[in-house]
Amino acid sequence: MNASVIMTFAPKLLSDPFLQLPTENSVSVVWFTEFAGVKHQVLYGEDCTQIALATTTKLSCTREDRDSQLATPQNCQKPILRHIWRHEAKVIGLTLKSRVPYRVISVREDGQSVSSRTFTLAPLPPVN
Repeated sequence: MNASVIMTFAPKLLSDPFLQLPTENSVSVVWFTEFAGVKHQVLYGEDCTQIALATTTKLSCTREDRDSQLATPQNCQKPILRHIWRHEAKVIGLTLKSRVPYRVISVREDGQSVSSRTFTLAPLPPVN
């Protein structure tokens, strides 16, 4: 998406954040947007004041076809490229058996931001 284009719609997250790859003291938080953005982060801790910065990757093979639920031309004969970015931040310093509140924030190129609801995360549970 060209940053010089005036964006008239509010930014949104394409997914709630979800957790991946937990360890004894960390877990990765992942979410998706339709914009590359200028800053993506996870706020976590009791007051959500600790910050984990995300790395961003553009998905390269995402397409929509004429049966898509999105606003695509009904007469399109071939799939249309869809611009989607994946954001991942690693939250570290977690302790066993402790759930920590977190939320994600993504800031678009025009400065508008969107944040998720608050969820909780935890490290890998101990093996019994």
